[in-house]
Amino acid sequence: MDISLIVGFGLILGILVALFNSYDFFYEKYLQLTKTDPSSKIDSVKSDTTGIVSGMTEIKSELKKLQESTKLFGLSDIPMMDFVDGLPQLSDSHKKQIYESGMKLRDEHKFNEAIDKFRLLLGMNPSDEQRAALLTLIGNSFYSTGNQDEALGAHKEALKVAEKYGNQGVKSVALGNIGITYYNKGETYEALKYFEHAMKIYREIGYKEGEAIVLGNIGVIYKNKGETYEALKYLEQALEKHIEIGHLQGGSDVLGNIGLTYQDKGDTDEALKYYNQALKIYREIGYKRGEANQLGNIGNIYLDNKKTYEGLKYHNQALEIHREIGYKQGEAIDLGNIGVIYNKKRETDKALKYLEQALEINRDIGYKLGEAYTLQNIGGIYYSKGETDKALKCLEQALEMFQLLGAKHMVNKINNIITEILSSDSYTKL
Repeated sequence: MDISLIVGFGLILGILVALFNSYDFFYEKYLQLTKTDPSSKIDSVKSDTTGIVSGMTEIKSELKKLQESTKLFGLSDIPMMDFVDGLPQLSDSHKKQIYESGMKLRDEHKFNEAIDKFRLLLGMNPSDEQRAALLTLIGNSFYSTGNQDEALGAHKEALKVAEKYGNQGVKSVALGNIGITYYNKGETYEALKYFEHAMKIYREIGYKEGEAIVLGNIGVIYKNKGETYEALKYLEQALEKHIEIGHLQGGSDVLGNIGLTYQDKGDTDEALKYYNQALKIYREIGYKRGEANQLGNIGNIYLDNKKTYEGLKYHNQALEIHREIGYKQGEAIDLGNIGVIYNKKRETDKALKYLEQALEINRDIGYKLGEAYTLQNIGGIYYSKGETDKALKCLEQALEMFQLLGAKHMVNKINNIITEILSSDSYTKL
């Protein structure tokens, strides 16, 4: 197998032009990384996290926050990997035309139509190598629509095929993609297991781009578990690898995820710096999904700084792009964040309308992490409206999902809120 044919999903030829424009930034960042000790900025993370559960003062503080505001949800970008060995060189002109049509449709964000083309080729007696490639393309296309269950099925089939004919390269791609899908389903322990297996193979075969992507993915998982020190450690390793190989899109994905990590720490100035760097590069290389993700993340920063109008403007821009390219997961997150904004404006009915749309999409595509945060936000709005029983129902559903996802910091937070509501003088059990 020619390892050069394993390519990061979404990477385009324009990267070569953008590389010259952005080289100075990457080199400067590399110098910063060689001088910066991340522990100097994250010593307080553990105390910040455990403080959520340390005493009634903190619990009441969480309850007050629930009354006043729902939670904005930042969008990280975890890239899938393609494997296309044997497909561009198809000798049958009819099959090659179908393949090229499917790839064109995917590039145009017409993912369901692309899936139909790839499935058509699956029924035309492909070789094992071609079958693995087609299943990977199908899985990645489902991932781009946000349909995690279908994506997982396709990638597991690709893994079986790879194991059958002993191809380590495609096996590592399948393992990494399965890990990403488990992450998006919120099953973090499973995701880490698959990522670590993929990392071992990438290091054995010397494929640095794959190693960089998996390092970044592990960093995002630790971020979502509330382990900020570990998150930054892995993300900065990933950024160094992307800088080393000149991979702009991968480096930009990591920049955005470092921004999210700093925002979780409450360092919004540092977060905004990383978001703007990522946004600039995404626009240079024409990667629309990354652009939309960073617009949404920047919108969250403005909202954190009480600039509601600016925040809403950025989120509406993000929503427009996600709908244009058919990225359902991003659309759900944008809708949820717009709902949060309207809640901050005390327009609770409008807020619920947006959040319920987000909840429906998250359930349709099987995105459990998004569903859990949305339920938490809906519960917060019901509590602020004095509808305590509805609030508890939503919070209990969110708690169950966070437990399933292994998000311990969120489990502690929701447990504290529920405990305080049940023990409050204003709550009367029916």
